[in-house]
Amino acid sequence: GREILNGIVFYCMILIISSCMPLLYLFFLFPYAAKAAGDYGTYLNLLASVLMILISFYLFSSVRLGFKRFFLKKAEYLDADFTDIVYYFKITEMIRTFAYCFKLFVYKSFFALLCVAPFIWMSVLYVRMADKNLSLIISAIMLASSFLFILNGLFFFTKINNSLFLTDFYFISGEYVSFSHILASSQCVMKNKASELSKLKISFIGWFTLCVFIIPIGYVFGYYGQTMAVLASKYIKE
Repeated sequence: GREILNGIVFYCMILIISSCMPLLYLFFLFPYAAKAAGDYGTYLNLLASVLMILISFYLFSSVRLGFKRFFLKKAEYLDADFTDIVYYFKITEMIRTFAYCFKLFVYKSFFALLCVAPFIWMSVLYVRMADKNLSLIISAIMLASSFLFILNGLFFFTKINNSLFLTDFYFISGEYVSFSHILASSQCVMKNKASELSKLKISFIGWFTLCVFIIPIGYVFGYYGQTMAVLASKYIKE
């Protein structure tokens, strides 16, 4: 409906702003700020760059949660409108929203690093040994190992990501006060439902591929978001 269309336009605007803010500062304002600040220019610019990144992170995260709030209310047959999409921009929600999103980002990033660490280690080892005239068999084994590490990392991270599927929806519900409680609840519920979620996500690959050429992205985005919200509502009630 109109609410989804308005929300998607707003989402795109926030995405562009949150992506461009750090880049604009880094490439255009950074040199002038450094010159104006004198000896302290480097430290002030570093602080300003970090601040820009944090603001961009908050803007994007707030819109992401706002959309999930909108879709979840629709899934539960409650009245939902554009105010739900911008709900987490309220001053009273800023600190809570930023703290939750930052903790979740750190948590996911830690496991993402664990997933890619074996591949990085194997790649560095291969580069270091490249000048030692390795035999074709050894080179093939190392390349195959790197490929297996990639597949294993993707599988492991997908499993972790699926176990966190309900975290945003638990946060939106407001029933859980601690981040650890949200994580534990989501992991407990999703323990035996990860395969169902994976199959549903895979079924959307064709939709997202076609939307690039035929179907408007707004329709696919709304359909996907609403489907995930209906599934989350079902899991939470169970």
